[in-house]
Amino acid sequence: MIKHNDEAGGPPHGDEIRILDYAAVLLHRWRIIVACTTLAVLVGLAIVKLTPPVYATSTVLVPSPEPGERSSMMSQLPSFVTARMGGGGGGVGQKLVTGILNSRSLSDSVIARVAGSVPGADKGAVTKVLAKGTRRKVSPTDGSITIEVDAPNPRVAAAVAAQYPGLINQFATQMVVDAARSKRAVLENQLIEARERLASSEQRLLQVQRSTGTADVEEQARQGIQAATQLQQQILAKEVEVAQLRRTLAPGHPRLQAGESELATMRRQLDRVTGGGASGIYPGARQLPNLRAQSAGVLREYATDEQVYIALSAELASAQASLRQDLAVVSVLDPPVVPTAPRSSLMRVMTAALVLGLVLGVILAFVREYMARARHDPNNEPFRNALDGFKSDVGGLVGRRRQPTPAP
Repeated sequence: MIKHNDEAGGPPHGDEIRILDYAAVLLHRWRIIVACTTLAVLVGLAIVKLTPPVYATSTVLVPSPEPGERSSMMSQLPSFVTARMGGGGGGVGQKLVTGILNSRSLSDSVIARVAGSVPGADKGAVTKVLAKGTRRKVSPTDGSITIEVDAPNPRVAAAVAAQYPGLINQFATQMVVDAARSKRAVLENQLIEARERLASSEQRLLQVQRSTGTADVEEQARQGIQAATQLQQQILAKEVEVAQLRRTLAPGHPRLQAGESELATMRRQLDRVTGGGASGIYPGARQLPNLRAQSAGVLREYATDEQVYIALSAELASAQASLRQDLAVVSVLDPPVVPTAPRSSLMRVMTAALVLGLVLGVILAFVREYMARARHDPNNEPFRNALDGFKSDVGGLVGRRRQPTPAP
């Protein structure tokens, strides 16, 4: 027992506890510390030897190197899929891969494939490997994916890691195909309606053109102005010529009659060009505002329906093309290999056992020191007497219960 300084004749310190007091306890109880540490190391060594070997393998996947095509095909995904896939760190592709990695469908597919391809591997063992021995890490910077697999069977470990790239691409393609199929069905219905609206707009446009006698109001008005200008210039020249003939020829002269007849014909042509109406070749100036307003509304409606029809046709063609494309969102950078030697955990277990043994040994040493001091402390004499009496009473009760029953 370690004595206090006041018992050894040194200066009294009261309840002061020094570091040397702790060191004295450790030195005095060194055998307990050594025994606990040795026992913990032996237990750790036994655990390492009795634990089945674990084989570890890994694979590294990177985003597919076709970002343009992938972005185009990602646009085919429905809104409820892409709504949560925005943001940095790999963009839509990484978010899609993360969602697939965390899906139950991927785990079920891995279990079914590995259990059916590796001899001696049942679904229960593969399920345990996925639940406890598989780690999936997605890098937030470059989007690379690391799949680490630990399994008692090296072929199972390699097979589990090898299933991920193909299944990820397969699920991504299936999502795009399903979305494109649904989109195609919607577009086909919309295209039917757009075709009907376009046909109706064509009929209205044709009726307006037939009723007004104009196919293109602006072009016909421009041509009418040019024709009227040329006729007006010819009429002015002919009027000058006829005036000269009147001054030199007598009324009824054949040349004068011919000139006047030509002048009247030119004026009738000018009336037909500028008069408009049913008898006019070109729309008249007074009719142009009404014709422009009437044709503008019909043409605008026809152009809108035509653009809608063209856009829906292009969308339908894109959706049909997506049904025949494969979406490769990841590529294999480091393929998994079948491990030849189990992963050693000796150093980790031995280090943990050594630390745990030392801690338990130190705690037990202080407990034994406290118990020893408590037994030699005269202030605890009443407690020790009560404890001895309790032990005696319990021993007496147990002894009486164990006495054999006397024979009759």
